[in-house]
Amino acid sequence: MPSAHSGKLSMKTQTTGPAREDAYAYYSLGNAFTAYGKIEKAIVAYRKAVAIDAKYSNAYYNLGAALALQGKTEDATAIFEKVIAIDPKAADAYNSLGLARVNQGKTEDAIANYQKALTINPKYAEAIITWGLLSRHRGGPRSLSPSTRKLS
Repeated sequence: MPSAHSGKLSMKTQTTGPAREDAYAYYSLGNAFTAYGKIEKAIVAYRKAVAIDAKYSNAYYNLGAALALQGKTEDATAIFEKVIAIDPKAADAYNSLGLARVNQGKTEDAIANYQKALTINPKYAEAIITWGLLSRHRGGPRSLSPSTRKLS
């Protein structure tokens, strides 16, 4: 999973002023902890960022990714759903939710999430590859859309 929502480090928060800077500081601290493999500390930092700004989708996304790294699939799933509620065009959140659904044995839900990710971003390589691998595992490209079938 990517370490930052949309592949970008940004200060995209809903708050303003010092609170915005505090949320971004905790988000950045979480990213640093993640980079050094200190996932539990990263989770604490991301939780502080979203406590300051409840609509900070990047911090939520990275929180979900960190939870997924710890094998906390149910918690990660809830967080990825929160990211999607905040930012319905977050293709990476749909992709990560798809991965979580695969880990939960919910293949049809996973496919629906990959489809949504690719509807938002048809060139999203990670979603194309993951969906293709899942499709092959299920017996071939028949579940892929015509636009991605040629890639499998």
